[in-house]
Amino acid sequence: MRMLETYERLIKGLRSRQGIIVGLLESVANPELRNRESSSGFDSSLRSEYRDDIRQFAKRMHVPYWDLNREAALRPFDFVDYIHVRTAKARDRFTEALAAHAAVVFTALEREKAGTQ
Repeated sequence: MRMLETYERLIKGLRSRQGIIVGLLESVANPELRNRESSSGFDSSLRSEYRDDIRQFAKRMHVPYWDLNREAALRPFDFVDYIHVRTAKARDRFTEALAAHAAVVFTALEREKAGTQ
């Protein structure tokens, strides 16, 4: 998958610079999009294949991959369209979920640094 080759080059380039932490974050998506895809005959196996590929890639590259859509409890009402969040409450839920995941990474890094000093 060409996209993953591009991601790999980017990740390697960023990692070559000291102090840069890399992760993959899935974009927000209106849950209504999946409903429309199903009713339009969209091959949902493509989405599953993408998810499997990106998870395996993240594991191979040793980077976190986060899809926070469900965790942030994003609903169709929260969106202006398929990808733009409308409500402040939804943005807050997404930000809180992202911050919680980032805190785990940063806490682990701090512990690692403390153990090497």
